[in-house]
Amino acid sequence: MIIVSGTYRTGTSLMMQIMEEAGFDVLGEKFPKAWKGTNNHLNKEGFYESRWIDKGVNKENCQLAPKATQLKACKVFTHGLATTDIEFMDKVVLMTRDWREQQRSATILDETNRSSHGKKPVGYYPPGQVFLVNYAKFLADFSKRKYPAIVVDFNDLISQPQKTCQRIRNFLGAGRFDLAAQRIKPKLKTVDERGKEWQEPFHLFMDRFYKKLKTGHLEATFLKEAQVWINKVSPEIQKYNELRKEDEEAGKVPEVQGNDAESSGQEPASSAA
Repeated sequence: MIIVSGTYRTGTSLMMQIMEEAGFDVLGEKFPKAWKGTNNHLNKEGFYESRWIDKGVNKENCQLAPKATQLKACKVFTHGLATTDIEFMDKVVLMTRDWREQQRSATILDETNRSSHGKKPVGYYPPGQVFLVNYAKFLADFSKRKYPAIVVDFNDLISQPQKTCQRIRNFLGAGRFDLAAQRIKPKLKTVDERGKEWQEPFHLFMDRFYKKLKTGHLEATFLKEAQVWINKVSPEIQKYNELRKEDEEAGKVPEVQGNDAESSGQEPASSAA
């Protein structure tokens, strides 16, 4: 199976659209029925989300034989990779995006989800923290299992579609990516503002983290630095997770796929590598 991963609002939906255009069988709904169309304007070409997006793909929840999924594409967020059986992970395409853009876009998604139900936001995760914890989950899992993976940046897809699609084609060894590049529509990009006002030491570290993640230059010393920040931000993320969980249990806000830092209910990452 081709696993398209990343955290929410990093281009995972666009990559699923590209996979479909390239000729792969995609697993997941273009527009999840649970959303009732409230989010469609945020991704007019479709989200392609399935029941495996948070829980991962494994023998317990997937009746398909691993061999039968080799040319199928499925979106699984980073926190779901650890519970995805290695037999289903033929290739992993990890999407990234400037963390400042991702934060802005995620906030818009959160506001849309809650306002559509007439509810006020419970509170937003502090800038950059969700991005760090979720990609640390990927790094921790990848360091243990070493499955074939490629990192693709959302803005590279937008600015250099032909070149980036050819790179993906070379990695996968299959697919009509000459046609897939035509699926990319820069005008549909919903966020351009990158949160320039965020200039605290953690935010500047996150600029470095994003660049190193994008290029794959994650040295051991840098990963140790990342672990220090993870230890600092994890309690705050847990606090927001608990607030949102209490809110959902009280029936104030229906649960929506891909809307929280830990929609799978897992604890924050304890290791960056």
